[in-house]
Amino acid sequence: MRYGTSEAVSKRITTQSAWIVAWTRAARALRFAFPHRKAELDAYQEYICCQFGTNEENCHTRVIRFDKAIRNRVASSRRYELSDFAAFHDIFHAHFNSGGKHFNEEGVPTSTTSKEKAALAKREPCNKWNNNECTRSASSCRYAHICSFKQDGRFCGRRHIKEKHVDERKA
Repeated sequence: MRYGTSEAVSKRITTQSAWIVAWTRAARALRFAFPHRKAELDAYQEYICCQFGTNEENCHTRVIRFDKAIRNRVASSRRYELSDFAAFHDIFHAHFNSGGKHFNEEGVPTSTTSKEKAALAKREPCNKWNNNECTRSASSCRYAHICSFKQDGRFCGRRHIKEKHVDERKA
């Protein structure tokens, strides 16, 4: 018999609904063991759900990383409770403000695996293709063979090169 270890495989939380399911189970267990912490657990769930509600879906990974950082801080110190929201402003800024230590534009953790990086890169337009210089096929290129013209912060994304937009401006 072994104590202190779990043979269960942990599932990576990547969506709001997965977080809610996992949190509900964890909070139920914590309430059973520590019934006096019910209000703290309920307030924290509401706080994190509010973070999901105020951020676009593509940024929900930031909320999940923010939650993890808070729980790590609370677990490593007896000074904090999950409901001490004012004590987490520095963590919030690190995850949600541009220039923050854990912030990036895509809302994706900075420590992504090579497989995750390849999937993200595939969404980015191939600059070489847009300059008629890419020697790879669309299926073998690491980047997407789509228009890289950017307007209002978004790529055109159609199956033509960026030059088409330059020609439209001249006309």
